[in-house]
Amino acid sequence: MIRPAILSVLLLFATTPAVAAGAGDNVIAIQPSHVDVPAKLPGDCRLDGRVKEVWAGQAFRVGQTVSISVPCSDGKPRLEFKDPKRSFRRGEPLPPIPVDPVVLRRRPIGVAHLDDAGHLIWTPTARAYGMWGRIAGYKAGGAGILLDQGRPA
Repeated sequence: MIRPAILSVLLLFATTPAVAAGAGDNVIAIQPSHVDVPAKLPGDCRLDGRVKEVWAGQAFRVGQTVSISVPCSDGKPRLEFKDPKRSFRRGEPLPPIPVDPVVLRRRPIGVAHLDDAGHLIWTPTARAYGMWGRIAGYKAGGAGILLDQGRPA
């Protein structure tokens, strides 16, 4: 009697994909519905939307409304988050990368790497998600970016 129970537990773990790095590690595709921009930029924008797809994690479900804080730039081009003297190792968090609020408002889809509480995780995901690549924080996508190409195999 005990052996079948152990076998079924082992099979459960063997068939569960190891996409997320751990508990509280979620990757979701979001269809934004509204973006609140602060009066002074750079600052944190509030992005509201619906979960279109869940690629990793257990905290979110398709159709759920979400509200996340995304760092927004003042729209001026800059590379201050890139330090030419610094290289980042795999598994190391990146500095938050601000998004132009105009881009954030215009993009019909985005992908977020979130903890269970809905805060952005800036450590890139262990695996790449198709043309989206490894996800760190929030990536805004255009109409030409297909969700199917990010879906785990």
